[in-house]
Amino acid sequence: MAALLGSHTSERIVRHAHVFCGIGAGAKGFNMAKARVGNVVARFVCTGGIDVDAGAIRNFERLTGVPGTVMDLFSREQYIAFHGKEPPAGWREATPADIRAALVGPDGVRPDVIFLSAPCKGFSGLLSSKQSLTDKYQALNALTLRGVWLVCEAFKDEPVPAILFENVPRILTRGRWLLDQIGAILRGYTYNCAETVHDCGVLGGLAQSRKRMLLIARQREIIPNFIYEPEKKRLRGVGEVIGKLPMPGDPVAGVMHRMPMLQWKTWVRLALVPAGRDWRALNELAVVDGVLRDYGIVPEQALRDGALGVMGWDEMSGVVIGNQRSPLHGRHSVADPRTNELRSGGYGVLGFEGPVGTVAGESLPSNGKFAVADPRAGGWHNEALGVRAWEDVGRVVAGSSRPANGAHSVADPRYAARDQTLGVAAWAEAAGTVQAKSGPTNGAFSVADPRPGYGAATHGNIMRVSEWDRPSPTVTTGHGPTNGGHAIADPRVDGHPRSVQLGVRAWDATAPCIKGDVSVGTGPYAVQDPRMLGRPRFNNIFRIVPFEDASPAVAGPGGAAGGVCVADPRPLDKDYTTTKYKVTPWEGQSRTVIGASTTGDGAFAVADPRPTHGPHAHQNKMRVVSAEDPAPTITGSDRVGSGALSVADPRPVGFRDGREHFGAGGHYGVVPWAEPAKTVTGQPCSYDRGFNSVADPREAAGEALPALPGPDDRLVAHIIALDGTCHRPFTTLDLASLQSIVDPELTFYRDADGIWHMRTPFELDSKSDAEKREWIGNAVPSESAAEIGGVIGEAILLADLGETFSLSASTIWVSPARVALAVDTQQHAFLMEAGRA
Repeated sequence: MAALLGSHTSERIVRHAHVFCGIGAGAKGFNMAKARVGNVVARFVCTGGIDVDAGAIRNFERLTGVPGTVMDLFSREQYIAFHGKEPPAGWREATPADIRAALVGPDGVRPDVIFLSAPCKGFSGLLSSKQSLTDKYQALNALTLRGVWLVCEAFKDEPVPAILFENVPRILTRGRWLLDQIGAILRGYTYNCAETVHDCGVLGGLAQSRKRMLLIARQREIIPNFIYEPEKKRLRGVGEVIGKLPMPGDPVAGVMHRMPMLQWKTWVRLALVPAGRDWRALNELAVVDGVLRDYGIVPEQALRDGALGVMGWDEMSGVVIGNQRSPLHGRHSVADPRTNELRSGGYGVLGFEGPVGTVAGESLPSNGKFAVADPRAGGWHNEALGVRAWEDVGRVVAGSSRPANGAHSVADPRYAARDQTLGVAAWAEAAGTVQAKSGPTNGAFSVADPRPGYGAATHGNIMRVSEWDRPSPTVTTGHGPTNGGHAIADPRVDGHPRSVQLGVRAWDATAPCIKGDVSVGTGPYAVQDPRMLGRPRFNNIFRIVPFEDASPAVAGPGGAAGGVCVADPRPLDKDYTTTKYKVTPWEGQSRTVIGASTTGDGAFAVADPRPTHGPHAHQNKMRVVSAEDPAPTITGSDRVGSGALSVADPRPVGFRDGREHFGAGGHYGVVPWAEPAKTVTGQPCSYDRGFNSVADPREAAGEALPALPGPDDRLVAHIIALDGTCHRPFTTLDLASLQSIVDPELTFYRDADGIWHMRTPFELDSKSDAEKREWIGNAVPSESAAEIGGVIGEAILLADLGETFSLSASTIWVSPARVALAVDTQQHAFLMEAGRA
């Protein structure tokens, strides 16, 4: 049973066989399965497959590398009901011995797992309820019951440890009576059963959602332990899979990747269905007299002629003319299919593993491919304005720890609702995070204080001193005494090292000992003098002394330090007037010339009565000379604004005699067909500079537009839909890739020149695309089968090692009760939960 692989690892062969095997996609998946328990590794080996379709069996042998068996599992009655006629000569019913012979391996050892994927057409929602009840489909449905019985009977003397039965989820309703009988048969052969519904896309990480029902039957004596669900994976986008294939029609991909030949009307319908919708969206289109009202289909060639025309890549260019090189003047653009070489334009993004282009002088993202798709997403988002998670360790506190300099903020989960501007925190709650700038407008940095007692005065908090036994007011960002109650009457005076500085003693108290340093700042050497009560104080600041009074003592500073101003009663006269901006009369004396002799410093201007110019001065500016007058003097600056440098010319050649000359001067001129051309000048490069156009009476022969196909014509079309994409059907190779039968990355690759090559050839053996597509659609996705095989193989390895109980983080694969498969789910309690008691 186990082969020694090395000093620490052994190998256990897990044999699997398949009934209703199709092309073997499920069997291929089981071969890919992986399971390991301790030092024992499972190696999955297919021992055989059975199917009625000979073509499917040929492909089964290609995918698995083992022989398959063509066998019809119908009973005679079922055959007649399904085909409507008697079986052909030589036909016989399959027996349990036939099943055993087809499914055991070359060594004669029975399989460990048998997987049945019976025909599901009769249970599918694509079939109407009425059709599903016909004798034909009832016989097809009954084949599920017969297949399970044949397998159980074939191995009744040596039971298979696990039997898996897969079908569409609708079998739980349309085929409920058959499932109950299948369960009864399996329990009769000592199997425990459980039904579950899963998504193959989630199990295998596919780019499709494929819901299936799976019945798991386990021999309770052979596998007493749990079977857990496979790990769920992400559903991928379609483009993630088929985007790794060559474009449809590429010869390297073979016939399976050619585009289907559809009717023209089908192509049109596909183009009109919005992405993500289906045929029902066509009912929203407006049709008038059998014609679409809002949309039209025009051949691409017709849209690319003339102005803004685009040449096809394989077409010849038109005539290259002198001054008509812009797209507006004709078909001077080309539809270049070399898209890979055109991605170096604005906002180009380079792959992380590829080389960068030439570094230009201005390498901005808008000037070329100067951005990179960096997969290292976790390394550079912690810098400027970074926010740390609540449970993470904080960064190093730097010298300038502002939010813009690093991750110096924290995502506090406790205050999600109180981070608002001007937020007020409740009294009983903890304060929010103290940020770099914690002003009231930056968050909840205020508190609703329920303790009245600050007084009714509006500004009662300014320079307030808090009592020792009362709480402090709100701590704000501006915490100076003038911004609120940020002072305290501290009773701890005695013994404080600085308690004597600037001290004030009461008038009737004893003075302290006079020490050597008797400055005000060294102790309580000031006294509270009661004799000043009621007397005006600070009356010396900015005081003005009367003219007849004595000046106060002259102190160091002026102005604000005391009465250093005087009220001067002397009236202002001509000798005392201010000289600020004063203008001295012409006959008056000039003021004293001082060092700063600007106009603002004294009377440094004079009213000069001597005008230097007459009434006709400054009349030469911008003057126009009459044609009969002599020109004025030619000066060095011959600008129009510098003198009379213009002349009134009476000879208006272009405007004489009704402007005839101007009207026939050739601007936008058109020469009649029967007249000779005008002189060809040196610059006839534009139609507005002369008679450079001709009225050509020869009508150009119209080019017939290509006709659209007929509605029923079969062809491969390329229609650009309204969303700018090409709505096309999946190719057969696309479908095989979505079913994970083909791995595009292992099958194809591109060389350095962008040319596709096939690494591993893949082809299904049939000449009919329809037959291939039916086989692929009926197949079990290989990646999903690999995941299912892995958990079954793990359960078998655990049973081999004698483990009857194991714990796992995965979900136990039982539904609806979610209990171990070791439990008999046919107990009365489980039947009551399932509604079948």
